[in-house]
Amino acid sequence: MSSDSLVSVLIPAYNAERFIAQTLDSLLAQTYPQFEAIVVDDGSTDKTIDIVRDYMQKDSRIRLFQQNHAGVVAARNLAIQNARGIYLAPLDADDLWYPRKLEKQVQCLDAAPTAGMVYSWSVSIDQQNQLLWRYYTDRPFVPEGWVLATMIFYNFLENGSVPMFRRSCIDELGGYALPSKDLNFQGCEDYELYLRLAKYYPVRVVREYAIAYRQSMGSLVSKHISMYHSFFKLMEMMRQQNPEIPEIVFRWSRGLFYNFALAKGYENQDYKQVLLWFWEGLRVDWALLLRPETFRVVIPSVVKVVLPRSQKSSKPMKLVKQPPMQQFTLDQVNDPNNKRRYPWLRKPYELLMLRRWAKVTQINQALADCKISELVSVSR
Repeated sequence: MSSDSLVSVLIPAYNAERFIAQTLDSLLAQTYPQFEAIVVDDGSTDKTIDIVRDYMQKDSRIRLFQQNHAGVVAARNLAIQNARGIYLAPLDADDLWYPRKLEKQVQCLDAAPTAGMVYSWSVSIDQQNQLLWRYYTDRPFVPEGWVLATMIFYNFLENGSVPMFRRSCIDELGGYALPSKDLNFQGCEDYELYLRLAKYYPVRVVREYAIAYRQSMGSLVSKHISMYHSFFKLMEMMRQQNPEIPEIVFRWSRGLFYNFALAKGYENQDYKQVLLWFWEGLRVDWALLLRPETFRVVIPSVVKVVLPRSQKSSKPMKLVKQPPMQQFTLDQVNDPNNKRRYPWLRKPYELLMLRRWAKVTQINQALADCKISELVSVSR
């Protein structure tokens, strides 16, 4: 391995005793050894600190900092302040990295000195580390380069444990945005930083699955409502700051977000909120009607709201029983010989999304051409 670039791994931890050992094990299993792990305990009241200290005895690359409970943004920024690496890689305290994550991303950033960030693909896992959903090898659009319009359209990084940043770029941007009285992006802190970075720096990609994002089941309803409000505040700020991005991109982005909002509202059994968001979503983007998953949450929510309380179950209803999902190991997911192609032609909603992806990609290319022209003019 030729690169000796130091990577600072940023691990905010709050009451993370259940999974942080697995997270640290996945870090210590990396094939790239040149890293330091900066764990910031955010005022935990469980055994998180004790577990981390046990690992510090085993490996000197792990460092621990403590603060009063101030939230994930403050914890990550404290980690950045104490980082010594030229690259920064955030890792949530319940997620997992697969062994070559750091190695592949370091190679990518070393080879692309102007890039501000590299990302890989992620799978979702449950509390027992089982893969959720199906994963396909054909991705018709893989964002790379100047991707601001695409990032506005859809947060294709999807979670906070995916990227590796160039430290100098994060320093220029001022780190994660701290919440204030007038500006709070709770639940969208990662997305806000990705958007700022995508405006000023090109992005690179390692085209394989390298991160396991743990789905938190039964999260507080208030958390997702806060994320809902944060998302729309963030989009409005982006719209004002980036008038060159066509309005249709922001409308499509809002429509996609309602997919997430409906699923989370239903998961939390907030059926009235599901119906409210469905109505709001239709006013933004009619494409919701083409998505089968929409009706799997909306129709049962109507039943829950309309039926008398005595007829309501304490568990969310399922409109259609889903067939059991074929489980894959990560090696199978990444195996280029194990091709699993998405059935695009049988999915009207996905066909529409393909057209939108293509349009947003064209917008990105036009913006990139403008940036290149500006750079050429300045250099003359």
